[in-house]
Amino acid sequence: MRASSRLAYRRGRNLRAGDGYSDAVTYAERLRPPILWWIVVALLASTFVVAVAVFLPIWVVLASLVVAIAIVVGLMLAFTATIRTAPSGFSVARSTLEWAYVGATTPLDKAEVRKRLGPDADPRAFVMYRSYVDEALEITVDDPADPHPYWLVSTHDAARLATAIETAKDAA
Repeated sequence: MRASSRLAYRRGRNLRAGDGYSDAVTYAERLRPPILWWIVVALLASTFVVAVAVFLPIWVVLASLVVAIAIVVGLMLAFTATIRTAPSGFSVARSTLEWAYVGATTPLDKAEVRKRLGPDADPRAFVMYRSYVDEALEITVDDPADPHPYWLVSTHDAARLATAIETAKDAA
C-alpha cells in the first residue's frame, strides 16, 4: 500500500481508483474519538496503576501498566467507526446495505440529529451514532423484508457522504 493512499484513507478523504489502497472503495471515512477522550481515558487508567504502585512489587506495577494501556487502546478502538461506499454497497463498521436497498438520503445537522435520536426516533432504525460528530445522514432502506426503516449514520460531512452514496449507487 502506498503512503499517499493510506493517508487519504485515514483522513477520510475520497479515494481515487488506482490510488493503491483499493480500487473498489470510492469513499471512506473513519470516525475517531477526539484527543481529549484519549487523555481522559489514559488518566483514568493511570490512576489504577498509581493506586497499586504503592503496595505491590514492581513487576505487578509494570503488568498493571500494560493492562491499563491495553484497556485505553481497546476502548478507543471500540469507539472508532469506518464508513465506506464500494461496489457491493454502503458499509458502516461491520454492517453493509446493498445498493439495491439504498433509498433516499437526507443530510442532518446537529439539531435534526437530536430530534431523530429523541422524539422523532424510530426504535427499529439502524443507528451508528457518535456523540463527538455533529452531522449525520439518514438513509432510507427500500426493502420490505428488512426490519430497519432507515439507517442513521454519524459523519463529519453529511452532504459529501450523500453525494458519494448517490454516485456509487448510480454506478452500481
